[in-house]
Amino acid sequence: VGIDPASDGLKRAEKLGVPVTAKGIDGLRQMPGYGDIAVVFDATSAKAHARHSELLTADGKRVVDLTPAAIGPYVVPTGNISTHLDAANVNRVTCGGPGALCGNCRLDLFQVGRAGNAREYRRIYRDHLARNM
Repeated sequence: VGIDPASDGLKRAEKLGVPVTAKGIDGLRQMPGYGDIAVVFDATSAKAHARHSELLTADGKRVVDLTPAAIGPYVVPTGNISTHLDAANVNRVTCGGPGALCGNCRLDLFQVGRAGNAREYRRIYRDHLARNM
């Protein structure tokens, strides 16, 4: 879903056979498969997300907010997702945010994660949780 019909992302998705719309949230809500969608990841803007959240939750969709809107509770999936499983809208904390929310987390955990070594990141995080939870 987007608003620019010429965007690379929409073109790529279309080539892969994924249904697309360049009519934003309104276009999404009119798509034939909309009723089958359970979770919507919103990566627009904080201002747009306020409207999107209202519409999507009214339609019974769960919303993962990837904007700074922070309408729902802050969530670090490996840290506190179980606390917010029933929330209609969650604010996915990204980048360095998990370090700010987890005062006892190891700095090397986030440095490895930022370096892009996913396997090492998971190993360090799993070990950290085993010792601290």
